[in-house]
Amino acid sequence: MMVATALVAGCNSPGQAAPAPEGSATAASSAQTAGVVARIVFVGQHEACDCTKNRITTTWKALETALADRKDLPVERLELDVDAAKVDPYEQLQALLTAPGLYLLDSQGKLVKMLQGELTVAQITKALGEGRSKP
Repeated sequence: MMVATALVAGCNSPGQAAPAPEGSATAASSAQTAGVVARIVFVGQHEACDCTKNRITTTWKALETALADRKDLPVERLELDVDAAKVDPYEQLQALLTAPGLYLLDSQGKLVKMLQGELTVAQITKALGEGRSKP
C-alpha cells in the first residue's frame, strides 16, 4: 500500500512533528461540510516510529477530551497497517497522508470533514462544531 509507505517514510526527518496548523483541516468538498457529524473514524497506525506513535497518542487524547460532552457520538478506532480493508473505504473518500486521521461522517456515511496529523482539542472541537446542526 503506497499510503502506508508514505506514512512510515515521512518520519525519517529529524525532530518531532509539530501540531497541524489551525487552517490545515481539510474538507472533501464544500457541499459535504453542510452535513452533521454523526460518527468519527480515527485511523492510527500500529507499527510506527516513535514520532508517529506520539502524534497518534496525543491526538487520541485530544479527541477523548473534545468528546467529553459528546458521549452520543460513536468513535471507531482503526489501525492503517492492521485494518487495511476497513480503512480503505475511508481513504477512498479522502486519502490519509499523515497519521493519525479523523474522518468525521454524517449519518449516511458521507464525509463531512477530514482532519489529519497531530491535532489539538481546539482543532477537533472546532471541526465538530462546524459539523453540528444549526438552530
